[in-house]
Amino acid sequence: MGLFDRFFGRKPSEPTTRALANRAQPPRKVHSIERDVVDLMAQMGRANHPREYGAALRAEKGVITELVLVPGMIGGDAHTFMNTWNLPIDASIVGTVHSHPSPYPIPSDADKQFFGHFGHTHLIIAYPYNAYSWKAYDLTAEEIRLKVVDRA
Repeated sequence: MGLFDRFFGRKPSEPTTRALANRAQPPRKVHSIERDVVDLMAQMGRANHPREYGAALRAEKGVITELVLVPGMIGGDAHTFMNTWNLPIDASIVGTVHSHPSPYPIPSDADKQFFGHFGHTHLIIAYPYNAYSWKAYDLTAEEIRLKVVDRA
């Protein structure tokens, strides 16, 4: 056990994000997102610019259908704090979305660490906050593709 592991309290048997990436991945649980959700993500990004915002994602039958606002979320110029303990106990919550006030929807090191600890689908929407300025990632911070669908 190294100093880093002792500092963060990680046991030698706990998998790291890299170890998770090397495992055979099960079929994607989420394959699509509703267009209304993409529009709402963009509106929230514009409303909070230049500060970041964050929310949880709810999915039904493999389709992200809504954003769940997290009580006590704090958004700043270069950070979003979400206490996942404030979320309801709900198996349909599959991950998170947050904004970047820069034009780059690329996960930071802190984002990558968070992705590996909560949920399996994460979205980042970046300035100018439109239907084309977001990307989806899995729990290992690998980019994934989600199909945008209209509400059924």
